[in-house]
Amino acid sequence: AATKGQDKALRKGFFDSKGSKPKPKTVVSKADIITLTGKQVEPGRGGPAIPDFLRVEPDEREKRMLEVKSKLASALQPTPDMIQAIQSNQELVRGFDDPEVMAAVEDITRNPDNMKKYKGNRKVEAFYKAMAGMAGQRLSSLSETQPAELGPGGQRHPR
Repeated sequence: AATKGQDKALRKGFFDSKGSKPKPKTVVSKADIITLTGKQVEPGRGGPAIPDFLRVEPDEREKRMLEVKSKLASALQPTPDMIQAIQSNQELVRGFDDPEVMAAVEDITRNPDNMKKYKGNRKVEAFYKAMAGMAGQRLSSLSETQPAELGPGGQRHPR
């Protein structure tokens, strides 16, 4: 049983109120809408841009790795000397002319784990061995011509 005070509250309360006036609908213009955009993606780099407020600055180790990655990529850019060396390497020429090897290279480029599929394939393994040898020679020749720099802890690291 409801008490006298509760009974009175129910009679005058929530269920029998007349309600509030309807609120006018607000019109939002395109100028009022805030759009979050990221920086423009550099040409040649895929993927969506990351808005500034979501960016996480890399720590020193990550910065160093990005620098090394950039230097490595620029060191392995094809030069006329490298093209000539590739053309004089018969194993590489055969690989570039072989559709099976080029299909394997494309597959491995999409997903490096796919290298497992080609274990035991002599043509693909020979091609990659020749390419690795070519890249190794290029990096060795660059390390001989460029001075070493001191890295963390004063250790010498090749540039």
